[in-house]
Amino acid sequence: SVTMEVGLDGLIKSLANYTKDASFNTALNNAVQKKANSRADLISLFRDEYATINPTGKLAPLFATRSNGKLKIDASDDAVASYLKEQSTIAFNNTYKILRTRIDGFGLASPNINPDPAKGIITIELAGVTDKERVRSYLQSTANLQFFEVYTFENKDFQTAILAADKAIEASLNGITDTTAKADTTKALANKNPLLRTVQFTQPYQGKNGQYTFPAEIGYTLKKDTATLNAYLAMPEVRSKFPANLVFMYGKVESEDPKSKDVLPLYAIKTLDNGTAELEGDHVANAAQDFDERGKVAIKMNMDKLGTSIWGKMTARNIGKPIAIVLDNIVYSAPNVNGAIEGGSSEISGSFTIEAAQDLANILKSGKTNAPAKIVAEQIVGPTLGKAAVNGGMMAFGIAFLVIFGLMLVYYNSGGWVANFSLILNLLFTIGVLSAMGFTLTAAGIAGLVLTIGMAVDTNVII
Repeated sequence: SVTMEVGLDGLIKSLANYTKDASFNTALNNAVQKKANSRADLISLFRDEYATINPTGKLAPLFATRSNGKLKIDASDDAVASYLKEQSTIAFNNTYKILRTRIDGFGLASPNINPDPAKGIITIELAGVTDKERVRSYLQSTANLQFFEVYTFENKDFQTAILAADKAIEASLNGITDTTAKADTTKALANKNPLLRTVQFTQPYQGKNGQYTFPAEIGYTLKKDTATLNAYLAMPEVRSKFPANLVFMYGKVESEDPKSKDVLPLYAIKTLDNGTAELEGDHVANAAQDFDERGKVAIKMNMDKLGTSIWGKMTARNIGKPIAIVLDNIVYSAPNVNGAIEGGSSEISGSFTIEAAQDLANILKSGKTNAPAKIVAEQIVGPTLGKAAVNGGMMAFGIAFLVIFGLMLVYYNSGGWVANFSLILNLLFTIGVLSAMGFTLTAAGIAGLVLTIGMAVDTNVII
């Protein structure tokens, strides 16, 4: 049993076209923090926080562009709040429908899904779950599929930025400023090359034709070092060294070598100016589990007309270069483009099991959630029907079967044999059909089988 909270902060960001406005982002972050200890809705908290941070500012210019004419540039903050609440209701209902579609495709018996729009939560009970981690991942995936160009070491400016960032981290950790550096140029460095030690950067390699190949992944880092690396890359003096449209993302390990299970590849992703991808997963028309040309498990996708057009232009512009296929901010694959792809068909390859690939294909087909839901509470619920009750019911069934079986033999002799043989066939067919259709046997079902025995015998006696 899990309680999922629908996160509307992601929806608000998307409706504002992922603006970089400092007042907007600060107000939204403050509202999210206050929501944890408040009964007020997130949108009201956000409006109040924005008014506090930027008293002369107006919300309408931030949301009017993507409102499809529903908001005018000079609309009041109350009108904006009303618009956001309307969109949040739509997003909540859409998230609920997507979760139901995913659960229905998961093949679980009798799932119980209860939405509460007023509180923004969805309670889900799933009977008979054996792999809890798989279900958690399945429910919480946003299906945010994106296609990005990447920075590689072929870009000389990127190489320079890496070295400059390393020097900036080094100086910060050692407490060196411009003033102290000039005063004492011989100062010993306790933290030498911190970035270069945290990330094992990938070197380009020379192909058969003498040309250098630049891998999509810029390097590898240990999983245990990701917190340190994230802290380094978030430092303002480090961010300033890289292009504004560069975002670092981790990838999935494709190697089957057990030694690589503790290592994550690192990618330098090139985004649009507003931080989004040129091609989003909204344009995926269909997805299914399949196999690639090497026989490895993969997901095949087909795009709609607009997606096919964007994909064709994107691949034509990056021939000989990698394009990253990203799902929920994790790089699943970054293949090199051999030629422009005009048909709109694509493939996600990686270290998938058939089960994981089927789950991912189902998630992509069910659609992207603009307001993703996160598990905020979870518990294991005991069975409604206890083990003792199940055992008692089965014992009653067995006793009833044996008593009737014996009674028919004693009372009807040869006719009893025919009735008993028919009785066994009746049970085999009944249980076979129930099993084939995936039904769950409850206490009422067991009682029904006992009744069926009596009815079947009665029928055979009459015949």
